[in-house]
Amino acid sequence: HIIIPRGFGIQQIKVDALQKILTSRLTNYFQRLIKNFSIIAKPLTIFLGKN
Repeated sequence: HIIIPRGFGIQQIKVDALQKILTSRLTNYFQRLIKNFSIIAKPLTIFLGKN
């Protein structure tokens, strides 16, 4: 977190790094454990995709 005049915020570079880590590692782990994971994850994949 960073402190700004209006309160506090989150550094975007850290958010981006976490998204990359969480997306790749957790997805790979859970896809083996959850039946039809690709069907469940498709909306999230579309949402997180690049424009």
